[in-house]
Amino acid sequence: MINGSACSASSMAELLADGTPSAIALHPGADVDCLASAYALSSTFGIDYLWAPFGMDRIASAAAENYGVQTSAETPPPAIRRIVFVDTSGSRIAEYTGIGDREIFIIDHHQSSGDFGARAYIIDPAAPSCSEIIVEIIEECGLTASCKAAELLVLGMLYDTGRFRRGTAKTLRKCASMLEIAEAGLGELVARTEIVRESAEQTAILKGMQRMVFRTAGGYMVCCSHTSAYESSVASALIGAGCDVAFVASSSEGAVRVTGRTGERAARASINLVTLFGRIASGFGGTCGGHAGAAGLNTEGDMESVLNSCAAECLEYIGASAARASENAHARRGGRF
Repeated sequence: MINGSACSASSMAELLADGTPSAIALHPGADVDCLASAYALSSTFGIDYLWAPFGMDRIASAAAENYGVQTSAETPPPAIRRIVFVDTSGSRIAEYTGIGDREIFIIDHHQSSGDFGARAYIIDPAAPSCSEIIVEIIEECGLTASCKAAELLVLGMLYDTGRFRRGTAKTLRKCASMLEIAEAGLGELVARTEIVRESAEQTAILKGMQRMVFRTAGGYMVCCSHTSAYESSVASALIGAGCDVAFVASSSEGAVRVTGRTGERAARASINLVTLFGRIASGFGGTCGGHAGAAGLNTEGDMESVLNSCAAECLEYIGASAARASENAHARRGGRF
């Protein structure tokens, strides 16, 4: 439930420019889409405090270093009266401490579950990246992104769309408008953020592969594994290895987090991980959020039981979809086998 008002891009721009002392909050383990969104709003609307209490991933950290973007893990001082959450599922706001009675704005593109309050928000799950929403806000108020902001926004769109595989015509238009401002070409921008995978991440991926179990239904392969870190990297590696759907869990003191990913075939079959995780959350308790093909579940309980439930829900959906497809084909043949 959202207690505030949905905004247009132009209305959000007016609110951001009203002079209220503000901070921009980045999501836990912020990626480059989140960093780009935060910096572009900061540089455009004069919001100096970028709040990243849970750090950034390696690509975003490399981008921040290359572009000289400063963030702080410290809770914003009391003088800050507004927190603008960017690229952050509403269900994760409860993880932040020190918000108090400050007003909350949300600019995001994730489907989410959970209760949270916001005075104003733009939530567009149809947008493949948050960066393109930020571009629209900037353009709607007649302003121009700085060169640095434009280059970061290009990177945000590039990475969050899987190098444009999940992009739309609107994504490409917004990217093109930022490339007109940028001083570097697309290839050079990518080269600035390319990094070598750390040995700890490589180890986590290989161990995740060793622990992987899979089940099949309707020609689809659903894979489950667990790790103590790098869940998203392990899930992506499983998809790259041939899994259609991957669930990777981690557990700490009874809290279980599951990261889900789908491959192209599963995406075409309309397997929606947010919907699936929502069903799991209703049974185990907890929250979920993300996109149809890349989502996360936070719950409590036995990790193996949670993973088994994820796989069972997915297999049940695949089985039901296969049955519907068979019935439709039967109907198209006029009921003849």
